[in-house]
Amino acid sequence: MRTLAVAITAVLIGGLSATGCGNSSGGSTGAGAAPVQLSGSVNDHGTRDLTKDGGTVKLTLQANDFYFSPTFIKVTPGASVTVELKNEGKTEHTLTIPSLGIDQDLPAGQSATVQVQVPTAGSLQFHCRLHESMGMQGAFVSGAAVTASTRAPTSSTVRSGY
Repeated sequence: MRTLAVAITAVLIGGLSATGCGNSSGGSTGAGAAPVQLSGSVNDHGTRDLTKDGGTVKLTLQANDFYFSPTFIKVTPGASVTVELKNEGKTEHTLTIPSLGIDQDLPAGQSATVQVQVPTAGSLQFHCRLHESMGMQGAFVSGAAVTASTRAPTSSTVRSGY
């Protein structure tokens, strides 16, 4: 009987840890539903769909240790997005979008606002310049994007609930 109780407990604990702690609020979906493939590892903390909001939209993007939430943002093609970036981590992060000349430094506990012009088709990759190799990246996705427009399509490792 004790062996059965231990086995059931192990299954329950394993099931809970497999669900991760990804963001699932505010129109987000969990990992596994990534709308675009990025190169390298990605700490996936959900997808937010802003397409119903039209051309000019606002987004709160949380930077934490070491992920963005949401990680993927679906937007109307050509949308202008006002991004309120909040660093909720314990270390400095950046919001870096090389193709738009954006490289916003953000000390721990600080906020900043940047304007992002999304392409009319495809996707727009963003990352933390300091922690991209640790999976801190994401993308704005417009239209029927398949791969990030600022990166060559390669395989990626998606980690949920990092």
